Amino acid sequence: MEKRALVISVISGKGGVGKTVVSSNFAYIAARDFKLNTLLIDANITSSHLSSIMKTPTFLNLNELLAGKKLDPSKFYVYDNTLSVLPSKVFLGSKDYSNISKLKKVVSKLRPKYDLIVVDSAPGIGREALAAIEAADICLIVSTPFVPSLTDVIRVKDVLKELKEKRAKLVLNMIEGEGYEINEDEVKYITGLPVISRLPFDERVLDSVAAGELIAKAYPFSSFSRAMRSLVYNVLSEEFYLEDRLSRWQKFLLWFKNFF
Repeated sequence: MEKRALVISVISGKGGVGKTVVSSNFAYIAARDFKLNTLLIDANITSSHLSSIMKTPTFLNLNELLAGKKLDPSKFYVYDNTLSVLPSKVFLGSKDYSNISKLKKVVSKLRPKYDLIVVDSAPGIGREALAAIEAADICLIVSTPFVPSLTDVIRVKDVLKELKEKRAKLVLNMIEGEGYEINEDEVKYITGLPVISRLPFDERVLDSVAAGELIAKAYPFSSFSRAMRSLVYNVLSEEFYLEDRLSRWQKFLLWFKNFF
């Protein structure tokens, strides 16, 4: 049987909820800790932030592939000698926006070459987000525990409902444990989706973004990194047998509950 990568699109109803931080660290942890051959695609072509938070140099970019350039994964940027990255151009061309509809076709050509493809979508439910949703097997919806963000989740869920084969999972980000935050039961009631992960607010995320480094690399045992590792494990263990991919040291840490 031909190898076929699992495609996860990370989406959000609005900007500012930490979607790109989640998608990039998800992909990096999958590649580094669980040894999955992983590609991270920046499909947010109109307001790309991935290149800035990872300091990706000028390599082959998604815009070129959407425009018909020959696909050559050997020219993809590799972050930390671990994670393949396909960024978007920093400056948007006049044809780039219309070409995003070809994303599924590009992703389909890449599927045989990877175990996992993570797509960082544009926020909202515009053309870019719809293209990322159409290309995905699973959609991770990132939100914060506040009513405006959760209202936007409902809009995203309504779109996903029309695409019945898409599996949706809700991730709450920037949790501080304050009384004014919407709790999990209320979130499920409002959105109709169970919360699969609660990622804590961690100031080291801001430090790592400012430094152009992923927090999972700079601070692998921070509260955010550990929560992200648990999220990755929970999502991917449904598709891969991950225990066989852990090193002895990682299994030792897992046994002592220090890995997650």
